[in-house]
Amino acid sequence: MLANGADTSKTGVGGKSPVHVVAASDRVDVLQALGSKGADPLVRDMDGRSALMHGVVNRSADVVNYLLVNDAFDVREADARAQTPLIVATVFNSKAIVNVLLERGFSQPEILNAQDYESKTALAHATSLDYLEVVRKLVDSGADPRIVDCRDRSPLYWAARAARMVTLGIVIAALEKCDGDTIECWGVAVHGAVASNKRQALERLLEKEDVDVEYAGPDGWSPLYTAQRYASYRMERILQEGAGVTSPSTADLKKPSSWHPNDRFPGLELESNGTTLSTVGGTKFINLGHGDERYGAARADYPMLPLFKDKVYYFEIKIKKATEQGCLAIGFCDDKAPLHMMLGRDSGSWGFHSDNGCLYKRSWKGIPYDMPYAAGDVIGCGVNFAENSAFYTRKEKVIGRAFMDIRGKLYPAVSMDITQKGWEISAVFPGKDGKSADFMFQGDYESETLTPVVPEEESAASSGDSGADSDSS
Repeated sequence: MLANGADTSKTGVGGKSPVHVVAASDRVDVLQALGSKGADPLVRDMDGRSALMHGVVNRSADVVNYLLVNDAFDVREADARAQTPLIVATVFNSKAIVNVLLERGFSQPEILNAQDYESKTALAHATSLDYLEVVRKLVDSGADPRIVDCRDRSPLYWAARAARMVTLGIVIAALEKCDGDTIECWGVAVHGAVASNKRQALERLLEKEDVDVEYAGPDGWSPLYTAQRYASYRMERILQEGAGVTSPSTADLKKPSSWHPNDRFPGLELESNGTTLSTVGGTKFINLGHGDERYGAARADYPMLPLFKDKVYYFEIKIKKATEQGCLAIGFCDDKAPLHMMLGRDSGSWGFHSDNGCLYKRSWKGIPYDMPYAAGDVIGCGVNFAENSAFYTRKEKVIGRAFMDIRGKLYPAVSMDITQKGWEISAVFPGKDGKSADFMFQGDYESETLTPVVPEEESAASSGDSGADSDSS
């Protein structure tokens, strides 16, 4: 076709030109042929992705290397989610591609430390996913471990929260080489170790001189309060006996009042009132290379607290608009739950899905719970922290218990199909007493009214972990 004068710039679905299609199919030979006929490797598709980005997403080290060697790239490229090729390669743990990118211009400080929609750097992603070799390579290339994300968490927090001790050690060594005051990074990281019940990580952090073991972040949670909410007696003992903490600080606890302005997937648009979310539609924000690429989630600004009678937290979601296709999920999640997946399909999140009325917890297989819901419905979600159970309501009635073994630092959350324009939901968060005059459900939150709709064996199977991770080396 090229010999017969085929148009190398002609675009197809999604504005993709032949170079995009070929880069995504791992055909360096065809890419070379296109280049010889004048095809522009820097041209972007409709969603702003170049051939290099398609090669990175496809995990094709040969394609990426060819484009880099031939200077067929823009070192400042970032997709609609503000993710650079280096960040995308890091998320996919594509070690060979990370290496070649760093060798070909992506080690410049402003590129190496670029931040995406969550304000996460490549190093923050690598530590949160515990990709040891990538962490080591990024640190050796000069990645800055002091940069914080949208909730003021540095790579040290993510290493303490989610990584092995060897990864934590690399980040600590990098941080200790930095100029300036880094002590707040250590105080925040203590929370990560406590939340994951990681004794070795906590003890290593407490070795740091002047680390603030009572540091409370913007949400007001202290490490000891965090340990108590996770029912982690081991963490409590270390903080009390080893660090001298006497009582948890609770005076400045913040309750959810809106969706977080940045801790949400960019395919979800937040209105100025802070409580209404809608989908923008299209493919610009989809997660190429991920199995759940069509979805995005949002977390509330602060974690849930036992407000009603010091037991229950409850909020409601009004479904204002819905599309004929796609899905909405209502529930809650921790800070590790990925924003590019539906609630309940990964660890650390729980969701009630609109399309089939099923419950999901760390599974792609739902448990039948209630009828599907749609535009005009009001779905309430509550957690009884005294019983460590969750329940849902529909309009004015309780559906029943949904999940068991619920504890920890959990945020009200929703997720939607971001490719479908037209979803619109609005949240109603409670006042200090745990109630709101705007709630449709004004009934009793007490556990005896919450009939366990889900069979006990299925509910137990769906509960999974509650955020307490064991130490790993």
